[in-house]
Amino acid sequence: MGGASALLALLCLWQAAGVRSRAAVYVDPCSAAAADAGNDGTDPQRPFRSIQHAVAVVAGREAGFRCHGGVTVYLSRGCTHPVAGAAPSPPYANLSQGEYNVPQGLVLQQGLGCTDAGNPLWFSAWDAGHGAAGATISGGAAVDLSRDAGPTYSGVVASPADIWDLWLGDTDARIPLASSPPLRYTALVPSPAPNGTCFIDPALSALGVSAEALAHAFVRVAQTWTSAHHRVHSFDAATGRLCLAGVFNAKFMGGSGNRYVVLNAQYGAWLSPQSFVFAPADEGGPPGLAATPMPRREYRLTVAAPPGAASAVLRVVVPQAATVVGLVGAADVHFGPGLVVAHSLSLLSEACLTDCQQSASLLPAAAVEVAYSSDVSFTGVDVAHTGSYGVWVRHGSHNISLSRARLFDLGAGGVRVGEPNGGRNPDIDCVASDVAVLDTTVWGGGATVESGTGVLVQQARRVRILHNTIHDLSYHAVSLGWTWGYVPTSNEQVEVAYNLMYNIGRGRLSDLACVYTLGASPATAVHHNLCHDVYAYGYGGWGFYADQATAHVVFEKNVAYRTKGAGFHFHWGIDVAVRNNVFARPYAYNASSRGADSCGLLAGHETGEAASFAAVANIVLLDDSTSTPLKDAFPNAFANATLDRNVYWSSALQTPPSQLPFPPVAHPSNFTTWAARTGQDARSIVADPRFCADPQNYTCLLPDSPALLRGFVPFNLSGVGARR
Repeated sequence: MGGASALLALLCLWQAAGVRSRAAVYVDPCSAAAADAGNDGTDPQRPFRSIQHAVAVVAGREAGFRCHGGVTVYLSRGCTHPVAGAAPSPPYANLSQGEYNVPQGLVLQQGLGCTDAGNPLWFSAWDAGHGAAGATISGGAAVDLSRDAGPTYSGVVASPADIWDLWLGDTDARIPLASSPPLRYTALVPSPAPNGTCFIDPALSALGVSAEALAHAFVRVAQTWTSAHHRVHSFDAATGRLCLAGVFNAKFMGGSGNRYVVLNAQYGAWLSPQSFVFAPADEGGPPGLAATPMPRREYRLTVAAPPGAASAVLRVVVPQAATVVGLVGAADVHFGPGLVVAHSLSLLSEACLTDCQQSASLLPAAAVEVAYSSDVSFTGVDVAHTGSYGVWVRHGSHNISLSRARLFDLGAGGVRVGEPNGGRNPDIDCVASDVAVLDTTVWGGGATVESGTGVLVQQARRVRILHNTIHDLSYHAVSLGWTWGYVPTSNEQVEVAYNLMYNIGRGRLSDLACVYTLGASPATAVHHNLCHDVYAYGYGGWGFYADQATAHVVFEKNVAYRTKGAGFHFHWGIDVAVRNNVFARPYAYNASSRGADSCGLLAGHETGEAASFAAVANIVLLDDSTSTPLKDAFPNAFANATLDRNVYWSSALQTPPSQLPFPPVAHPSNFTTWAARTGQDARSIVADPRFCADPQNYTCLLPDSPALLRGFVPFNLSGVGARR
């Protein structure tokens, strides 16, 4: 009896007996006894070799079945060595890693035999004696590159798209694309099509770069809240005139600092140790400038030797699948501890050259995608070494949870929920809903596209983002909403609470915060979050940021400290409550940069009368003489606000508290004048809030604190962040 038939027969016997125990199927590509043909997979001593075959069997595609009680597919841990006897496959030298390689992606679709009601499908790691490492489902191919005469390794590789991401085969350490040093153009020169926009940068020509070296290069141009990537149209080495291919968006350049870098130049001085370049493999001789997209499939890859590398061969992992694990129309599918999903393509060249938009939202795929599915969970999994986002819960998905997971070494961001659509979706069932991100750690984002966000919620409803640790990103930690302007949206009931967020921004982009909101989101609450060390390149670097048309959102019992800009920034919106928060020690570490807005609360829009927010019972603590409690970015920014029962204080005061400056910023006044002129802060005070002795504990107040008399309620943040 064939392996599949034997398994089906066994399942049918269990079903007839009415036993509700869960069936087990084992996969171990490192086992000498593993086989997809001849084994039934139910014996760990005779496992299947591939995860693809195991999925096909339990899905009942061969004979059709419905399992009774569900099935667990066990994937062996630590299986990361080449399968014995595996040989290179010319001309690409693709090798089997022995991991669960799914270069086409593993797609779980509607009709899985074990996903009808009450019959869940589980994927879990098991110890087969190969070590304690996780069971890795990889979207990459291991490739052996040969040592060149110089300190580089090279070879021809296969890839369905441009290779923006690469990893060392033995450690999974990221190999970055070769980059120039940071550069600054002196002028932008609009040019007729097809040249697009040109830079003038004499420093680039002084570096000795030739036009031929830029044939397959990309130029990453810093914008205010993202980076644009362009191919090179032409370069005049004599004048430093560098012209970009494609449409250049010069609208949002205010916080860019005229910065850019050149990536993937075939220029040895920029090929630093453990970096790489790629070029089409079928071009002979010096290449010409590429005005059209490069051909796909075959690339010549050159990697500068990592420090200490002396072997004749360097193994690298080349991503092949944009989505490594995808669920479409599936139900009751669960992924358990010990599983790792890794090595995904970015599709940056194919999807968002010239403009990836805010939060890298034009990237079309993620390493893990869930669409039109329900009752799906990921518990204790790792998603790492990605070209774009780690996990994306897409349209039509409901009751999806990600808990105790780790997402790291990310090409863009961590988790996406919903589609990049604004306004209201007339089909509410198509809106992602009932999604939870719990006790998860996200770090190391923006490796390929800097504007990746830790958790990005776009068009979605009933989303909980609780007890996560998010750090070391170049853009927002959490971003909510995708609608500009006062229009109805499908977003509602989002909770962001008990999260620890730090090292956000890293001085790379501007206009960013720990938590960012955009558009209306009724019944949304941002509470009990701890945010610190937020650094923007130019303006921004805020703790909490209510951007355009934020409406019906509460910010309560949060702490933000050591932010470059304001602890809370209100751009414009309506019905926004800011209460019982602590905004401590904001400072502008680069006071000469645009928007050095070091203050407790910043309000800013040309038409402040069209916006409203209430800031009540907050504590603002300053320790820099240039910082102010409040700042207005435009006249009338506080015109329709309500401020009351707040406590303002600066430990850097060298004058009586009455001299602490209040708006307007153009003509500062003291607190008494501010309150009398505006009618604001009638029961607020300038006084020491009397925190407890611990300098980092901004929620503990001494009994005689003036904040307590004004209704401030102490709260506990000792349990913020991911719990284990």
